Amino acid sequence: MVSIPINVAILLFTSTGKDDNGEFPNSATMQYFLDREEGRTKFEVVLILIAIEHVLLGIKIVMAQLIPDVPNEVLVDERRRPKIQAIAEEEMHKLKREQDLKTIDEIMDEISKENQRKAAEQIEREVFEQVQRNANVDPDALAAKKRKKMRMMEDI
Repeated sequence: MVSIPINVAILLFTSTGKDDNGEFPNSATMQYFLDREEGRTKFEVVLILIAIEHVLLGIKIVMAQLIPDVPNEVLVDERRRPKIQAIAEEEMHKLKREQDLKTIDEIMDEISKENQRKAAEQIEREVFEQVQRNANVDPDALAAKKRKKMRMMEDI
């Protein structure tokens, strides 16, 4: 909305700079309207440009009212979305119950538990091997060290 008045003001007041006499000549737009009809004053030209600006603003407002921001098909689809989403979720839960399927979260939890179990078994094996090699090693302290190391690796 602001661009139209600013552009009209630029047309009205922009000139080429000072002329040879040190005065600012009329802008090209102002000179065009003054030369078009004899006896026209600068005030009348300003009124003409203000009228043009108002006509352009009116056209813009009418166009904004006639052309919707969102197409009707999109509005209809947006209204249908919650119902479609509810139907899809119901179908997914039904399939999950019927075919004993798992969600991604459940699968990820199983993988995590399996990795933790494998890590614990590896710690036990390493502790057992080290205890067999060196009889004066405390197996509990060694296992605690290994578990701490594994926890640090999980954090990374």
